[in-house]
Amino acid sequence: MKYVAWLAVAVIGAAAVGGIALHRGESINALWFVAAAVCVFALAYRFYAAWIAARVLMVDATRATPAERLDNGRDYVPTNKWVVFGHHFAAIAGPGPLVGPTLAAQFGYLPGTLWILVGAVLGGAVQDMVTLFLSTRRNGRSLGQIAREELGPIGGFAALIGTFTIMIILIAVLGLVVVNAMKHSPWATSTVAATIPIAMIVGLYMRLFRPGRVLEASVLGVALLLLSVFGGGWIDHHPCCAGCLIMKPVSGLVGDCLWFCGGHFASLAVAGTA
Repeated sequence: MKYVAWLAVAVIGAAAVGGIALHRGESINALWFVAAAVCVFALAYRFYAAWIAARVLMVDATRATPAERLDNGRDYVPTNKWVVFGHHFAAIAGPGPLVGPTLAAQFGYLPGTLWILVGAVLGGAVQDMVTLFLSTRRNGRSLGQIAREELGPIGGFAALIGTFTIMIILIAVLGLVVVNAMKHSPWATSTVAATIPIAMIVGLYMRLFRPGRVLEASVLGVALLLLSVFGGGWIDHHPCCAGCLIMKPVSGLVGDCLWFCGGHFASLAVAGTA
């Protein structure tokens, strides 16, 4: 029955991708994309990710993680597996998966869909998983620290500067794409802005009010997010609020620096709370 169930998942996923490929027209039901993504990711998790974990990385569940061995309440803190999963799941949402499908969508629905599904399964998710595993085996060290140990002070410093420079460029490009997408939409701007206080509220809920209640915090976060989307429609039609949230694009080095600093401090606030 297990093989029959996974075969059914494969058939449903193939049918969904085929439906996207054969569709002609401007509008398409979003369920095609949901079905294709759920089936492909489920198959990848069950077979490809399991093979990488067992045969390539040789994950050993009996080995204590750095958070358990070096628990100090600050840099090393044992965390609920679903919280770690949420961070790991969100880490793939970088400029490539966001900008790439947007550009590919100009050629139809199928290229963007395949970009996300194939790119996430074979590229982005594998990279994140391997990097996280290597960091775990090296006491939670960053890529720059690992490079310093392997290559020496000069090589490690060069790797650290290269990684930091790449991060600045990626955040600047992502900020430019986001601000151009939201500059004339108070609805989108208010919804995205609301995600920062929502994340802080969820973090305080799990840390102070109901420690360890991840499901409750997740439900609260989803409810607040849906409320922010609903409220964004009201803001979009309110003349005073809409006028305050119509963003003007800022170009050049100053704009990139503002976006980098704003995104950096916002991420620190969210991470420090959650």
